This record gives sequence, structure tokens and C-alpha cells, in this order.
Amino acid sequence: MKSFLSLLLALAIFCIFSFEFSASNDEKNVLNPKVIDIKTSPVPMVNQWVTLRQHSNGELLIEVEAINTKEVRFWTVPVKNKSWQDSWEHRKLISIDRDKSDGWSTTFFYGKENLLQFIVVEAIGQNGQSDKRPFYVIYRK
Repeated sequence: MKSFLSLLLALAIFCIFSFEFSASNDEKNVLNPKVIDIKTSPVPMVNQWVTLRQHSNGELLIEVEAINTKEVRFWTVPVKNKSWQDSWEHRKLISIDRDKSDGWSTTFFYGKENLLQFIVVEAIGQNGQSDKRPFYVIYRK
């Protein structure tokens, strides 16, 4: 009887540790979001640059291909030291897309203001992690 109880106790401890191990592995197996591609129209992106007609009003459609993503945020970020990270705290939200059914996209409306900035696409995953991909937007001289 004593050996049976010992065996039962050992089996119970094994099951508890196995369950905790598999739960922590499942959490680790949640994949991080990733921006795969960004396309813009009517002006296409070339080498991470979108060059708009000088001092005009218009719309720029931004379409994103992303995986492991629950929402995509679109930001404008001023250029500082040729970096978006240096001025991230000055970002402005363009929009948030939470509906993957029609693809991840937004429309950026621009005016006659001087324009040299980044647009940063941020994919947010189920695990709270994010992947950010910037590109420049500038008016043609």
C-alpha cells in the first residue's frame, strides 16, 4: 500500500510539472508579428522613399502585408538625425486597422505643408509584441 501511494504521489507530481512546462512552452510558441511588405499608391515606394508632387493636396493609400498580427497602427514621425527612433515620442497616429478581412491598410491625407517625415507601420501581435517598419515621405523639389 505504501509503495502504491508513493507511486501515485510521484505520478501526480510528474503530471503537475508536465502541465506547467507545456503551458509555458505554449506561451513561448506565440509567434511575434512581422511586417512583410508595404505598398503605396498612387505613388509607389522606391527604396523606402515615397516622393509626392510638390505642394499639392492628395491621398496616399498604404497597404501592408503582415503576419501574426491582430492590428496595424500607422504613424507619422518627424525626421530627426535621419532616424525615426530619435523622434518617436513626437509621433502622431494616422489610424489603426483592426480588420484583417480586407487587408491591412489606411489612407494618408496630405496637404500643402512642407513634408519630410517618416510613416511608420507598426504591426501588433496577440502577444503584445510589435514590429515597426518606417519609410520616408517627401515632396518633390
